Amino acid sequence: MARQRNELTVKFCDSVRPSNKPKEYPDGKSSLALRVSPSGAKTWTMRHRVNGKQKRFHLGNYSEISLASARAECMEIKLRGASALTPLISNPVALTASGCTIARLADEYIAACWAGRHKHKARRKKDTTIKNERTSVEQHIKPSFGETLIDRVQRETIQTLVDELRDRVSDSAARRAKQALHAMYSYAIWNNYTANNPCVYVFYPEAGSRKVVLSDEQLRTIWEAFTPPVKVPGVAVSDSVALSILIAMVTVQRIGEILRMRVSDLDLENSVWTIPPHLTKNNAEHLVPLSPLAVHLIKLAIALRKDASSDAVFQGRRNKKISVTTQAATRAFGRVKKALSWGDIRIHDERRTATTHMAKPPLRVLPFILSKVLNHLSDTGGAARVTSVYNRWEYFDEKKEALDKWEARLRDILTLRQGAIDSGSLRLEARQVSPGRWAVPETGAEGSLR
Repeated sequence: MARQRNELTVKFCDSVRPSNKPKEYPDGKSSLALRVSPSGAKTWTMRHRVNGKQKRFHLGNYSEISLASARAECMEIKLRGASALTPLISNPVALTASGCTIARLADEYIAACWAGRHKHKARRKKDTTIKNERTSVEQHIKPSFGETLIDRVQRETIQTLVDELRDRVSDSAARRAKQALHAMYSYAIWNNYTANNPCVYVFYPEAGSRKVVLSDEQLRTIWEAFTPPVKVPGVAVSDSVALSILIAMVTVQRIGEILRMRVSDLDLENSVWTIPPHLTKNNAEHLVPLSPLAVHLIKLAIALRKDASSDAVFQGRRNKKISVTTQAATRAFGRVKKALSWGDIRIHDERRTATTHMAKPPLRVLPFILSKVLNHLSDTGGAARVTSVYNRWEYFDEKKEALDKWEARLRDILTLRQGAIDSGSLRLEARQVSPGRWAVPETGAEGSLR
């Protein structure tokens, strides 16, 4: 009699610990499995038989995809059948230019991206990147010429699509569509489905480097607007999401990395936040020194958690075991921005503004140290990169000094309105929260975030 597999539960997935080698825990309800690496990274995988051989698909990170969503994604792939599974077929004649449409190539390419097989020896793309490409494919590319054979698509056809998207939707939509098509054709050439890439001479809007630096008044306005509870008429923003935007301003880290913050990565006693490689943009571990104000804000966020057993600091609204998505914060910021008529400012502008303040007088933080604060890859040569692999605490003291300087400058900026930061509460009295709990720690005194 075949051994019956137990169904995975959220409680088990959240509590399972890593071993000295990768281990998979199958789900008795589907072909889904939770894969736990020795580093502690948890990912969703599924197995499916292709040409008589078992193949594994990577569906995404556990911290970003709930158990229910992973099961649904697994079922969707199984229902789509061969078109979703062809990237794992070793026979390069599986598709030919004479029988391959744009839609079929797109399905295969997206599935190959999930499996990390979209190009030779390529590092797997980020989940958000794949989802953005899939959105562009489903919303713009397939409706335009999805049933056209790949060798029948001309450069002029793609240029027309890009131009229409630029005029009708946005520059970013046009850029993403062109980039997705270019990557699809590169994949097709690599697999001998075609010999030409019609996207080579297609012109599209370049992604300009934003140069927005917020004024002191704008920083104060953002701080006041997102001090919990948010009281913007007609706009609902959770206290935890609001705190994440304030933490982004103080720590100068990416909002997506802040929202994926885990309690197990925090050492608040020593004021250190360790961001593991699989949660950073460049896949490099990052040690963030926490200033006193940052520690205070993070403690407030932890206290707001609905499920104390969850490792997520900023918990999802429905599933408390996973983190809030980056989209939740950006949309919340967008709603407040629209309601208050702020114009074209974004959460990431906080990071650029803080960096600008640290670089210029009177703070004068060296560019090299700024790159360490921002977790940008160093351009000082291979030897320095190799050294950084072994030295987790590289330039930690210098980073701490820079962030402490930024906190002092930020406090000065926030006190410019009405003379000083008034002592008191963060207007959470209506929630029957002790006002003293929300006081900002000062040197020898207590103040408020307002």
